[in-house]
Amino acid sequence: MKYWDDYPHENIEETKELFELLVGRIEKGTGICWGITLKENTGRVIGTISYNRYQKDGMATIGYILSKEYWNKGLMTEALKGFVEYGFSSMGIHRIEAHVEPGNVVSEKLLKKIGFQKEGILRERDYYKEKHQSLIIYGLLKTDKRETKFINYGD
Repeated sequence: MKYWDDYPHENIEETKELFELLVGRIEKGTGICWGITLKENTGRVIGTISYNRYQKDGMATIGYILSKEYWNKGLMTEALKGFVEYGFSSMGIHRIEAHVEPGNVVSEKLLKKIGFQKEGILRERDYYKEKHQSLIIYGLLKTDKRETKFINYGD
């Protein structure tokens, strides 16, 4: 959670508050969040992927997080490809942005692999973890060339 905009949760109440925020976004139509599970469907959620700040004009910001034990196995690449295609084909999204904290080279590599383009740096744009944070902006348009091959594990 080094590059997440919040500290690790210290208790279940903090996690419940996050889920309430996410459910509120879904109810208001301003976001969507999916849990990531293994294809074996053990029921264990190993990460999340979400459209935050989804706007009816076709703009959305994407975010994702994956349990450390599943890093470097291609799982987030697979999830991101499917989620991007879902956004473009089913949600009417035209532009997806990703905000990456400088130093998060793994996330930058993942976004580039999918087809996102680095658009610039917003210096000290956000304030979290008691300091101003710069963000690297990546963007992907529905009309951009992108890697779309992904595995559909079923309904």
